[in-house]
Amino acid sequence: MLGWLDRSPTAYGFDTDLWTARRVAERIHTRFGVRFHPSDLRDWLSARNDSPQKPAHPARQRDQPGIDRWVARDWERIQKRPGTHAPTSS
Repeated sequence: MLGWLDRSPTAYGFDTDLWTARRVAERIHTRFGVRFHPSDLRDWLSARNDSPQKPAHPARQRDQPGIDRWVARDWERIQKRPGTHAPTSS
């Protein structure tokens, strides 16, 4: 029934290639005339180990070498440390 989820959302007129629960609800309403609330669909799909809100393929513009450099250079410096907190104002 949901084989159309294998196609890109842009094939159905959406702006991006990301399926969301809201888009799935819209598509079901358009195709079958049945309305579902996106959170109900999210729960239903999750119970079946389907997660349409995540892209099947990484974004083309993803810069993995840049991400790796950032993690190596900056992540440890900005990561929270246990037991350290900034003073709060009173």
